[in-house]
Amino acid sequence: MGSSGGGGIAFCRELPGLGSQVLTMRADGTDVKQLTGHTPQGECYRPSWSPDGRRLCFASRRDGYSSLYLVDRDGGGEQRLTAEPADDDFAAWSPDGVRIVFSRGNQTGADALFILDLASGAIAQLTDHYGLESSPAWSPDGRSIAFRRAFGRPPGIHVIPAEGGEAWFLTPGDEPGWSPSGDRLAFSHAESLWLLALDGTGRPAGEARRVTDGIRHRDGHPSWSPDGRQIAFERQPLADDDSASQIVLMERDGTEVTTLAEGRTPDLSPRPLGA
Repeated sequence: MGSSGGGGIAFCRELPGLGSQVLTMRADGTDVKQLTGHTPQGECYRPSWSPDGRRLCFASRRDGYSSLYLVDRDGGGEQRLTAEPADDDFAAWSPDGVRIVFSRGNQTGADALFILDLASGAIAQLTDHYGLESSPAWSPDGRSIAFRRAFGRPPGIHVIPAEGGEAWFLTPGDEPGWSPSGDRLAFSHAESLWLLALDGTGRPAGEARRVTDGIRHRDGHPSWSPDGRQIAFERQPLADDDSASQIVLMERDGTEVTTLAEGRTPDLSPRPLGA
């Protein structure tokens, strides 16, 4: 298998005595480095690369709530972004790198989407449904955000304008990921990964196509390579299998599947780790 367009992969792994922490590796599974957890600071989840590949946003539970943090790609420069008495998670960057959309849980356990402006620190609520809304993904043109609405009518992946407005239903599924060109959406559904072609408005341009079988495992959390040729994803074992989840890389048509390393929630960087 060729390289994934040059990008490295950020992911999470359970470390002895530390729980879930953020690590990085090259796209061939080598040069694994631990970014978080060098000092007692709580577990860290779901890393998301900035568009320039210099920083990562992640969630960490350290004082009773899950907040968002930034860290440089070498593990330095950690910065806390949110500090509300709420659970913030599922961060995703805008294509221009100036905003982050995320899911915030309120005191009743429901979740809505919010957008953080990095320059000012201002946070604006994007959705008001509180239907367990999670897994947001910004479209490459910056105009739309796909997300999962668990209690929608119907439930599944919805799309909303990034500046706010009415959301529309797209497809059953979870964990959406836009292709770099914006003409496809990868997502998880029925234990498998699927691809859905999109038109210029972010609506379906055909039937969704299954690209993994989901027979012996659950495949999810897809992340595209910068050139759009490959997809990294998390492969979870079945409930009666005590083996760890794995980071897997494949061609976007489902061929040339390679297991890279133990871990969860991969995110492919737009630039090589050594650049």
